[in-house]
Amino acid sequence: MKKKEDFLYDVRIANRNIREGLITKKDYDKHISSLPDVEGNSEPIVIEDENEKGRPEAGHGEE
Repeated sequence: MKKKEDFLYDVRIANRNIREGLITKKDYDKHISSLPDVEGNSEPIVIEDENEKGRPEAGHGEE
């Protein structure tokens, strides 16, 4: 379970917390730089739009 302090730095509300003086921009930057790089754990996803199936890609079809 996350600690209450972790929510102070949540990207969705960090700017509000800085504006309200709950954290400083310096504290936020320090927190962000302390996070581990987990990019290697990610996997790309492809989202297909059913409306686009069977249509030529932009720039590759008839004009």
